[in-house]
Formats: sequence, structure tokens, C-alpha cells
Amino acid sequence: YQFMLRLKMPCGEVPGPLYAELDDISNKWGHGDLRATTRQAFQLHGVLKGNLKSVIASIANIGSNTYGGGGDISRNVMT
Repeated sequence: YQFMLRLKMPCGEVPGPLYAELDDISNKWGHGDLRATTRQAFQLHGVLKGNLKSVIASIANIGSNTYGGGGDISRNVMT
């Protein structure tokens, strides 16, 4: 099995070093294509089930996460 992980980027801002690390993770554990979405997020495709825990830990270690990246949640709420 393989998975897609979506990472939220608050306000769509991504520091250069964070982007470089996400790109490395995509090349190491995904299909090698980090996809930008229209909702100011990134998608990491092709993560194998056996690598899922390592990928999420790597994402957390570089200061990002997958919280609220998908599912039944509120998105793009402005007040």
C-alpha cells in the first residue's frame, strides 16, 4: 500500500530551508514530486505503508506536520 500525505502551510508561507527538507523527504520516501495545492499546502505522494512512521517523524523533526491536512475539517477559515 502507498499513501499521500498533505502538509498544511500556515498562510502559504514556506521558508526555503523547510522546502528543501520537504523536497529531500519526497525524493527519499515518495515519488520524488512535491506537489503544491491550490489551498496553500503540499502533497507528498507514494509513501509506502512501511515507511509512513519514518516519514511523519521526519516531517515533524523539520518543524512541519500533517495535522489538519485532510479529512472532515474546516479549511481556509477567515475571521
